[in-house]
Amino acid sequence: MGLLCRIPDGAWADDRGLIWMVMVLVAQGRDGRWRRATIRCGIASLIAPIVLFLAGIPLGFVPGLQNVYGEAVAVSASVLSMIRMARSAP
Repeated sequence: MGLLCRIPDGAWADDRGLIWMVMVLVAQGRDGRWRRATIRCGIASLIAPIVLFLAGIPLGFVPGLQNVYGEAVAVSASVLSMIRMARSAP
């Protein structure tokens, strides 16, 4: 199992996916065809689930909010990833 397996659904399944995404973002950053906003969306799609997960740890103690917050984290990662993919399309 990878390093990031405990992050909710929608985030990176393991560290290999994270490493691959970082390599893609570095390559896109060096290539002049992609705008900075595209790279920033990619970086945000990597960082947002981790930050939101850590920020939501205190909400885990509130009954009924665990599932709602977990879904919000997953949706935010999915939306940011979709925006990055759409901006990266040829």
